[in-house]
Amino acid sequence: MKRRVAYLGSLPVTFSHQAARQLGPDLELTGYPTHGEIHEAVRRGEVDCGVMAVENQLAGIVDETLHAVVQPVLPTHGALAGSDTGVRIVREVAVPVELWLTNQSGRLEDVRVVKTHPIPMRQCKETLDTLRAGHPFGFETCASTDAAAREAASDPGIAAITSINAPLGYPNLQIMRRVDDPVPGGGYGNVTRFWVIEPHPNGGVVLNPAELSRAGDIQKICLLFNLGRDEPGGLARSLAVFAEAGINLAIIYPLPRRDRSWEYTFVVEFEVAPEAAARVDTALERLRTVADSILLGVYPKYRLES
Repeated sequence: MKRRVAYLGSLPVTFSHQAARQLGPDLELTGYPTHGEIHEAVRRGEVDCGVMAVENQLAGIVDETLHAVVQPVLPTHGALAGSDTGVRIVREVAVPVELWLTNQSGRLEDVRVVKTHPIPMRQCKETLDTLRAGHPFGFETCASTDAAAREAASDPGIAAITSINAPLGYPNLQIMRRVDDPVPGGGYGNVTRFWVIEPHPNGGVVLNPAELSRAGDIQKICLLFNLGRDEPGGLARSLAVFAEAGINLAIIYPLPRRDRSWEYTFVVEFEVAPEAAARVDTALERLRTVADSILLGVYPKYRLES
């Protein structure tokens, strides 16, 4: 039986589709308009898994994905630790990103407005500002690079920022030029990282230290925590748990809580070597004494082929 995989977009021209194709040879790929709808399709069991962009080398965190994955977990009352995650992160994949400006004529002077998803738009800011100096045009965001390509294919005044594959799905589009900004240090090499999520209906993810210690390579852990009390030093005490265990946090990102105004749930992601499994287990036990927490996933670190 084919594995059913959800990706962002309606045609196989998006980076999300490229990420989904990494999951194996025997796949049934289904496009969804938003990351939120991908999450819901996975949670309801309409598909076996979904790919969701979580971080880009130039644009940073993909807020839409974190909101889609985290918001359903957050309780309106009671403890975070008693929530159901609905899904769990089981894997990550990464896709090299090249962004191209496309329209019907292939001429910049015909462009009235440039459209794309907000994350690719951030990745092209410097290049687009330079182009606008000679040919003023507006900016608008949309749900995906595929949605932008679809609009460009129907309106000659619209240009879309897309993958180079967009004309395969929309044959009347022409590639104008590459528009993603250089990465830090110069040159290209932009990458987007994706989470792979599967249904997980009962409670939070459980860490198995023995299994973690037997892993052949570095693993990643993603969790949420709320501060026990809103008081000076509360966040510092929670983060000290990781520092004292020698754990380097790769991501710490705040999202608004649903049960208290002007307070935040923190999304944390970090790497774990197999020999550090016992230290991580102890750190998470200590975290539970100073904060309310729940695990979203334990999964292998992806290594991008050079």
